[in-house]
Amino acid sequence: MKRLKQYLLHLLPAVIFTVLLSAPASFSAEKPQNFLWRITTPNSTAYILGSIHLMKPEMYPLASAIEAAYKSSNTLIVEINLNKIDPLKAAEIVSSNAVYSDSRTLKSSVSESTYAQAAAKLRDIGMDIEIFQKAKPWMVAVTLTDISLRRLGFDPVYGIDNYFLKKSGAKKIIELESLESQISLFSTFSEKEQELFLIYTIRDLENLRRDMDLLIEYWRAGDAGKVEKLLTSGIEKTSELQQIYRRLFTERNFSMTLKIESILKKQGTYFIVVGAGHLVGESGIINLLQKKGFRLQQM
Repeated sequence: MKRLKQYLLHLLPAVIFTVLLSAPASFSAEKPQNFLWRITTPNSTAYILGSIHLMKPEMYPLASAIEAAYKSSNTLIVEINLNKIDPLKAAEIVSSNAVYSDSRTLKSSVSESTYAQAAAKLRDIGMDIEIFQKAKPWMVAVTLTDISLRRLGFDPVYGIDNYFLKKSGAKKIIELESLESQISLFSTFSEKEQELFLIYTIRDLENLRRDMDLLIEYWRAGDAGKVEKLLTSGIEKTSELQQIYRRLFTERNFSMTLKIESILKKQGTYFIVVGAGHLVGESGIINLLQKKGFRLQQM
């Protein structure tokens, strides 16, 4: 148990990445665009940028339009302010949601087949499944994703939201959510949903390099339609996965949109950074803001 809790502290950025990653949006145009939109209101101007939370250093510098939008703003709005997170407190929040406090174990909570697949994948990345006996299935899924991404060169240190937080200086920072609210989302998953989440994570690891390369390609081109298709592929075929997607993305999109709407009533120039998955699709923040009458233009 002690080893598991120590590992949770190391894994925190991956947990954040998993929950941060949210007419259907298809904003292609003749000229190159960014994954950036300008919002104009009678009182304010805002720029909303889709983030990829684990990135590679060679992705920088970002496009000049993105940097200029950020420079012109006086307030940075993010899902959570990574600058003010206490690592030890954060690890306790993760632990309280990721570790069984009763007699259940990972092995008793999933099928023999799922357990064997998880053990094999953990072995592939140099880890022993015995470390995770008190871990809930969703935490094993996040672990597999985190280490696999790092092996491909992706790191939360270079995440787009982290990049802007590090250079925020005197800018005011507003959070749309809290770390506790994000992590506790996983506690709403039933045991069946957690196992399904783990199964699909294991399956998707086979194409992780390809999918991340495509995500970056579509993000660079500002192609919201293709990002949506990439992130939701296969979900429509499984009702349980649809429920997971609804909690990780749709419900949070509505909540964040309400907070953004409230902020934009006040004078100022805002730079908003949220996971790219939260901007796309019919229930994405871009479409929800348009339905509320806001004028948005992709840049």
